[in-house]
Amino acid sequence: MTTSPCTALPPAPPASREAVASPPAIIIRVKHTGRGLFDAFDDTKRLLVRSSRTPFFDSARVLLAEGVNPDTHLAMLMNGTPSLSSTVGHAAALTVSEGATYGPRIAKFRPFERASLQIPAPSEPAEFSPRTNDGAQ
Repeated sequence: MTTSPCTALPPAPPASREAVASPPAIIIRVKHTGRGLFDAFDDTKRLLVRSSRTPFFDSARVLLAEGVNPDTHLAMLMNGTPSLSSTVGHAAALTVSEGATYGPRIAKFRPFERASLQIPAPSEPAEFSPRTNDGAQ
């Protein structure tokens, strides 16, 4: 039997979780304000969005509009517990949709179109007659 000059390498040690997963670049902390609404703050405790039903996705859109790199990792903590994680660009493109026939689900974000809003034309202003101090009109 001949011995091969090559020897098997010892198995690589298992990678630790800390070495594989890098920490998020931006952490969003949310505070419940009531009735399903949340305020969202960044790492510096700066308010990103107020009274939002989708604070993670809305915060991502704010950050993207401010020029944050879309590939920046983003994570949300709710009561100190990690709840959502994504990149700024991916999260900015999403929202939560809910319909009469289905429950909440993540969906593609569609910006509000002002052109589709039906605003009634203003009517003629009513005559205004200020009161005088003596009660006469």
